[in-house]
Amino acid sequence: MGMIEESIHFTFNNRALCKKYLQTAKWFLEGIELFCDKHSNLDFEMKQYVYFLAGCSLELVFKGFLIFKGYKQKQLKDLSHNLEMLIKKTKECGLNILNEDDEKIIIGLNEYYKHKDIMYDLGCIELHNISFYSAVIKKLQLGVEALSNKK
Repeated sequence: MGMIEESIHFTFNNRALCKKYLQTAKWFLEGIELFCDKHSNLDFEMKQYVYFLAGCSLELVFKGFLIFKGYKQKQLKDLSHNLEMLIKKTKECGLNILNEDDEKIIIGLNEYYKHKDIMYDLGCIELHNISFYSAVIKKLQLGVEALSNKK
C-alpha cells in the first residue's frame, strides 16, 4: 500500500472507530436517562451508579476524539480512566468545547471515577446534578461528531 492509500485507510479506520466510541457513549447516556426517568428520587447509592455511567460516557467521548486524532490503543490505555488527563490531551489535540466550569465539575467526578472507586465503594458521595453531566456529554458528543465528520 502506498503512502496515500495508507493515509486514507488510516483516516477511515480512525473515523469509524471514533463513531463506535461515540455510539457506545450515547448508550451509556441513554442508560442514565432511562434510570433517572424510572427513579425520579435517586438516593445516594443509586446516584453512584449514574455517576459511574456518566464517567464511562465521558471517557468514551474523549477517547473517541483522540482516536480520530490518531491515538493508538496503547496510548489510550496509558491514559487509563483519568478524565482529567483526557481533558488535557483532547485540548492539546484541538477539542475546545468545554468551559472552565465544565472541566472543574468533570475533574470532581474524576476523583471517584479514575480508580473506579465509584463502582465499588457505595459510600455517600454527592456530586453535581445528574442533568449537568447529561448536558456536558451531549455537548461533547455533538462537538466531536461535527469535528470527526469534517474532511
